[in-house]
Amino acid sequence: MPSQAQICAALHNALLQNLSPPIANPRRDLVPLLQIHHPDLYTDLQNTQLLDFLSLIDNYDSLNSKLTSHVRKPKPAAFLNYRDFDVAGEYPGHILLYPDAESGNQGGLIYDTATDLVTWATFPPWPSHDEWVTLETVLRKWLEMWEGGKFSVDDDEGMAVRSWVQRDVDEAVEAWDGLLRAIRERMPAEA
Repeated sequence: MPSQAQICAALHNALLQNLSPPIANPRRDLVPLLQIHHPDLYTDLQNTQLLDFLSLIDNYDSLNSKLTSHVRKPKPAAFLNYRDFDVAGEYPGHILLYPDAESGNQGGLIYDTATDLVTWATFPPWPSHDEWVTLETVLRKWLEMWEGGKFSVDDDEGMAVRSWVQRDVDEAVEAWDGLLRAIRERMPAEA
């Protein structure tokens, strides 16, 4: 049975297949880059799911480092940039894993090394603890959005997110039909 790191790495690498132009010569160099930029963090992450994940994901050179219209690819040099906003040092063990595509170091997908959970944050403020989910959940959602047409690549406009796609319409109609059925079932019988 594959580990959580292997599952998440496969999802991350599947996301790369959607980029245009296709990734040429992907490499797995995030762990060596982490050793260079943050040797203490590298030491702290020994025998963790995160380090295993980072060792299995493909990396690439590109001027456009967007992975989706919302996030950029992981960049070890930026993993600890959230600390600029954590002046009290209240959030040790957190990593800015996928920086926000627009604001860069001021937000993105934060990884908690103690719980192996992630959340979206724009600094400040820090997110509450009930907003954390697994990395697999987020990566699956992003992949579903690519596969469902929510994310797209346009040669003229670059990466974009569509406000709605046919699947959204189908799900809304199905939910509406379900609501109407539930209302009919609860209505009193006519005399």
